[in-house]
Amino acid sequence: MLHYFESKDDLWVALLRTRDEIDAAKDPDDPDPAGTFAATVRHNADVPGLVQMFANLSAAAATDPEHPANAYFRERYAHSRRTIAAGLARMQASGRLDSSVDPEMLASILMAVSDGMQVQWMYDDTRDMAAHVEAVIALAQAGAPRREP
Repeated sequence: MLHYFESKDDLWVALLRTRDEIDAAKDPDDPDPAGTFAATVRHNADVPGLVQMFANLSAAAATDPEHPANAYFRERYAHSRRTIAAGLARMQASGRLDSSVDPEMLASILMAVSDGMQVQWMYDDTRDMAAHVEAVIALAQAGAPRREP
């Protein structure tokens, strides 16, 4: 493995990048970006080792600017915020999300809930990570005008 990667951390970043590429292959004009985000979080329960690796790297080692994964996580969080915020803005434009909600702030909150629930889930796998993300989304949708069917 060291022939292809300089370190274990470089290998882990490559694994995370591959996972991100698979997730990014979804429709950029997704009609339900909040639901897709929650589905991605729900899928994480099927890959506990990846969740643990992500949490260990993102919350500890990679916060050091000299760590090989630091740039990856900086870029990933910035890209994720932009992508999620754009989807939330589309939801606002269609009336499916309260217009008073700041899409970028809600994107950051959703990511924080997801990351925090991953840690809680590692201690207690009965915690439903996606349900908590969906609850935050529902709160943001509560002020959206109701549409007649």
